[in-house]
Amino acid sequence: TVDNVDFDRLEVSSPGVDRPLRRANDFVRFVGSNVHIELYTPMTGEGLPANGRRRMDGKLLAVEGEEASPTITLELITERLGRTPSEIAKAKAKAKKSGEAQAAPVIFNIPFKDIERASLLADLDFRGSK
Repeated sequence: TVDNVDFDRLEVSSPGVDRPLRRANDFVRFVGSNVHIELYTPMTGEGLPANGRRRMDGKLLAVEGEEASPTITLELITERLGRTPSEIAKAKAKAKKSGEAQAAPVIFNIPFKDIERASLLADLDFRGSK
């Protein structure tokens, strides 16, 4: 009994593997992680389609600026390798075997106020560490 309330059970929940990022502190906490970001308006720039892009996946490199209006630095993930660890490994091996040169990374600075929605990308590997 806590505060005169009788609890029959305790439930613990988690935000899940695709945790939403809502505050600037959430972005600071997960620097170095892969994220999915959706913007209010399409962003244009080098490495993006001419008409812009609203949704993008990338590696969160840094969060800079004032706490009230930070800037998010994102390295865009340009290739879609696969969904499962085995698909990713096969795609990487195929690219290495064919000798494809990797393109220069595309890095963007996105104002926090322009982000409509953001979440972590799940990085699941059920094979264990090697």
